[in-house]
Amino acid sequence: MSVPNPSDPSAGDFPSFDDVFSDITQPVSLGPKAVTFEGWDFNGEHKVFADIASRDHNLNEQEFYSFEVQETTIGSIFPPLAGSDFGNFKFRKTTLEIWTRPIGSHGAGVYLSTEIDLQAALAALPEETHFFVRTFFPDEIILRLSAYFSVAQNPNNVLHSNGLILRGSVGGMTVPFFSAITFISLGVEFTLGKPGATNSCRPFGQLLFNLPGRITPLYLDFYADSDEDYCHLSMTYSQTWQDAFGVTGFSLTNVRLRHSVSRASVEEKLRESVEKRTETKGKVWPPTKISATWQSSTFTITLEGEIFHGEEKIWKRTYLKGTLENKRWADVCSIYSDMTGKTVAPTDHEIELEKLSVAVSWGRLELKGAVVINGRRAADASIVVSSSGISISGAVHDVDIGENCVIDGARLEFAIGNANMAGMDQGGWAADPWDDYESGNSKPPTSSSTGKPDVEKEVSPTKGAGTTAGTPQPSDKSVTKPEEAPVEKPKPEVDQTQPSDKTVTKPEGASVAKPKPEVDQSWRVSMKIVGIVRIESVQFHVGFTVRKGKSGNWEWRLVGMTKTSISLRHFVTCIEEGAEMDISLRDVRLHASHVDGKNELSVSALLDKLPGLGANASSAARIESYVMRAGYSSQRGISVCIILPQSMQIKLGSKCSAENMALRIETATGQLFIIGRVKVLMDGVDEPISFDLALKADPVGFQGDISMKGYYANPFGLGKHIELGICRYLNLQLSFSPSFSNLKVICSALASDSRGHLWLSELRQPLVSPGVFV
Repeated sequence: MSVPNPSDPSAGDFPSFDDVFSDITQPVSLGPKAVTFEGWDFNGEHKVFADIASRDHNLNEQEFYSFEVQETTIGSIFPPLAGSDFGNFKFRKTTLEIWTRPIGSHGAGVYLSTEIDLQAALAALPEETHFFVRTFFPDEIILRLSAYFSVAQNPNNVLHSNGLILRGSVGGMTVPFFSAITFISLGVEFTLGKPGATNSCRPFGQLLFNLPGRITPLYLDFYADSDEDYCHLSMTYSQTWQDAFGVTGFSLTNVRLRHSVSRASVEEKLRESVEKRTETKGKVWPPTKISATWQSSTFTITLEGEIFHGEEKIWKRTYLKGTLENKRWADVCSIYSDMTGKTVAPTDHEIELEKLSVAVSWGRLELKGAVVINGRRAADASIVVSSSGISISGAVHDVDIGENCVIDGARLEFAIGNANMAGMDQGGWAADPWDDYESGNSKPPTSSSTGKPDVEKEVSPTKGAGTTAGTPQPSDKSVTKPEEAPVEKPKPEVDQTQPSDKTVTKPEGASVAKPKPEVDQSWRVSMKIVGIVRIESVQFHVGFTVRKGKSGNWEWRLVGMTKTSISLRHFVTCIEEGAEMDISLRDVRLHASHVDGKNELSVSALLDKLPGLGANASSAARIESYVMRAGYSSQRGISVCIILPQSMQIKLGSKCSAENMALRIETATGQLFIIGRVKVLMDGVDEPISFDLALKADPVGFQGDISMKGYYANPFGLGKHIELGICRYLNLQLSFSPSFSNLKVICSALASDSRGHLWLSELRQPLVSPGVFV
């Protein structure tokens, strides 16, 4: 405490040294002896009294005087306060020590230790200064106080002072109604007779501050003050707050919090029962103000914000914010390095930053501002830094991607991180743009629904399988729904120009183990733009992604979709309006790409009708549609796939019909694929027999599989006691050559008679005459 200038009139008239102690007889030097009062349990080593001088020195009577008083008033010790509200303020079990010169690290002055009745002391103070104490303390509290009263003497032996501050500890608090705070220890500080200051009472101590979303509370030092309307708690965290706000690697220092509660709400809560007072469900507490310092390796800024309390949807509004000036991409990378200890890999993209603001919420560190990537400026961009990497998103305008194609209302998404980072796939491409486009009952696009070109394998008839690789497969009980019919993922590319006459046989019941994908820990960089492209009057929601390929050239992908109906003539300009091929397409999905020097384009859609079927096709149910997929690849040419509705049947004769049909044409190789189910009604049988069919044809031949499940009694009229089953399988292969044709028929059947005998028959018969198949 500073000592006023004796010549300063504002210091006031203080009595002389002799006048102050005129009622005390000859001082008695206690030396190093400790003070002892009956019932006194004061511990001189308590931290509240850490500033009080010790008695570990050998002192003489001219240096150290100590007086013990069982009970006295403050006015008798400090006469200037006798006429104030504190004049009759009683001290009990008081020890008064006078130091005539500094000893050790302790200055000269008066040291006081005493007891007071807290409630009696509060009665002498303005009500707003002790509102906090009156709220949380019981009615009767004995407060242990200590004080240092600095003095100075002029040559006329006049004593000068700038006031008295008493600090003490107290127990016996009531349970607070604010559930986020738990008091650990509490002290009270009185300021009395300080020039230019109001007499006041200020609680202080330590508390636990329970943060929403955090298990361990913060251990804070605090002091409290009040005004006419509010009670305030000012708190300080003396350590470094690691992983602050749940953000891994994010550290704050100089953390200060301030919580204010209206006095009216406090008094209302105090009138409630203890049970209601401690209820927290459904309550919304006032937010707690917070300020802290965030120090990175390249900058230091002050962040301010609020901590909200209550239910999850409320406390998640907690935030910190600040401003970063003149920062570069390297500064953002340094933030990631400070948080993770890793170095961000360099990127081929050109990134420039303008004025940025910092926004921290629970589990999220975000920088907001203008970002320019490869010349495209996102005025209101968001940069999110996490342990996985760095991502940037923001709105851009009028993105021209070539061929007079402009993306309106575009949003740029940039990511740099490891291969497992959210928004990255193993190839380094950005995540599917449909994550940002969800409406109605539509499903986000998959590799099948976005219409990406597929690379089909050769038809490989497999015993008991009856399938065509990479093509939807019907079964005897259920059929594939149109939206699930296309293949789910592209298959490894194989040479489709050469037909295969080999039959690949897999043991029945055997499963092929899929190799586990390698976890790529290397860095990936991706950029995508999501927006709207207009084709004629139809809006396509598109996503455009860019990356640097292995060869160093830029690669891109474009995917798009629309829910508006559009005519096929918008894609095939030679179709005239009103022609049979002028059919309506719904749920159209586009995919275009330029990867590894290859250009690919594909379209998938739903059709309400299919030209050319004629009267032989039964009408489909209204809820079903045709599925069409068309693709173009610079490697394979044009590919078209048509999937008929499940309920549609095509008559192939009086006793034969087909259903669950799918057709695929590869123009580059001249290959035709057909799969489906054929039903044949035989003489003497009430129910038709169902065969699963898979055929492949090309200019040099065809091959196919026909299979059925179940039992067939009296086959071909051989006998009523004969049944064929359980599985019958027929594989046909026909090859054309300039000199002859060759048909291989392989028939396997499992039959049993009425006695349970089993027998297996196989028939192999080559046919030379080509006229049979003309």
